[in-house]
Amino acid sequence: MAGILRRNLKPEMRSLIEGVVKSVGSTASRKQIMGFATTNGLTFDWWLFNYPFKSFKVQRGLYDLQAILNADDELSRPETQESTNLSDEATV
Repeated sequence: MAGILRRNLKPEMRSLIEGVVKSVGSTASRKQIMGFATTNGLTFDWWLFNYPFKSFKVQRGLYDLQAILNADDELSRPETQESTNLSDEATV
């Protein structure tokens, strides 16, 4: 099951995820993610292990980081932003 993002990643979130993907690959454990952040002096918040990111979990303690980046890219597409805006207006 693919995860879903409702908002784009903040720049610091995206840079952390991109760095881990480059360093260890598209799938990484919780320990690898925290280790990468610590080693590279990046601030690590627990947001990655909470909703909606935990919907990108592939198994216990293992996350599909490339899928998070892909979902963020999908939200950046103009047609996706348009449909998101329409659904936001419908809920107001």
